[in-house]
Amino acid sequence: MSDVPGTPEARSSATPAARIEGPSDEVEHPAGSARLPGSRRDGYTRLPTGPVGIEPVVATGPDIDAPDDTEWEPSTGSMPVDDTRLAPWALLAAIVAGFSNKTFGAVLPKIVTTGALFVSAVLSWTVFIPYLSGGEATVTPVLDWIHSGDMRIDWALRVDALTAVMLVVITSVSALVHLYSWGYMDEDPDQPRFFAYLSLFTFAMLMLVTADNLVQMFFGWEGVGLASYLLIGFWFRKPSANAAAIKAFVVNRVGDLGFMLGIFGTYLVFHTISIPEILRLAPGMAGSTIGFVGYRIDTMTLLCLLLFVGAMGKSAQLGLHTWLPDAMEGTTPVSALIHAA
Repeated sequence: MSDVPGTPEARSSATPAARIEGPSDEVEHPAGSARLPGSRRDGYTRLPTGPVGIEPVVATGPDIDAPDDTEWEPSTGSMPVDDTRLAPWALLAAIVAGFSNKTFGAVLPKIVTTGALFVSAVLSWTVFIPYLSGGEATVTPVLDWIHSGDMRIDWALRVDALTAVMLVVITSVSALVHLYSWGYMDEDPDQPRFFAYLSLFTFAMLMLVTADNLVQMFFGWEGVGLASYLLIGFWFRKPSANAAAIKAFVVNRVGDLGFMLGIFGTYLVFHTISIPEILRLAPGMAGSTIGFVGYRIDTMTLLCLLLFVGAMGKSAQLGLHTWLPDAMEGTTPVSALIHAA
């Protein structure tokens, strides 16, 4: 990045620290810290105009990046993979099994859901194997989702090396759980509903790991929570199963509150919820602080901790672990799938 423009006198008179002011939140950047590739002045950075009333600073030049005003294009890496062919199998299988209920007996929903998961597992391996020799991330746009003011959230599926690994793990384990459930649930009268819930759970996990932005990830996150509630309370005629399902749902909402605050804070700081953009801009926030409940806290530490609270709830860690033992009220295949997730 080129030197900060201005005369030597102007640079020498720059304030040692400056704040980005908003109605209730402010981000402070120490002088000499790394600068975000956006609008800037001597010694500190001002982010583009956002919903908290941050003063805009117009900057020009070939080294200035303005991610909020730039249309992104999907990566054209060395692996042209159609990512949209993976997740719909699980969703369509869940719809077929759920709406068929007992109309076509138990065999058809079992064949549809299990077959769809094995097809998804095979496709996941075809995505994963090319990454063994290296490759670039691919982004497949699906639809325009939320456009509000300067905020643009499009539904897109992102696949990189980490995502490819998770696709293989999710679809392979879920396919085997579906197959195991054939024998375990053989005498249960509500098999179509059970297999529909299993496929819905798998679809939500696939949406989570292929998300290109935090809001899309939150959709998959909540889908996993919903499917967990349905599976844990599958035998809903048992009061203990109902209580376990409600407990899991409520405890996970506590974690989700932290996750939502993390999303809000991330958008407040970076003015984007795109995961690649956040990773690109994050180094520029090193050393900055932000106001939170009356204290000034390191910006990146606070955002990461808030997002981690969501993971604590879903992964049953520390104080948010109390729902997991009661989750055994669900069937054994459900326990296997939830623990694998």
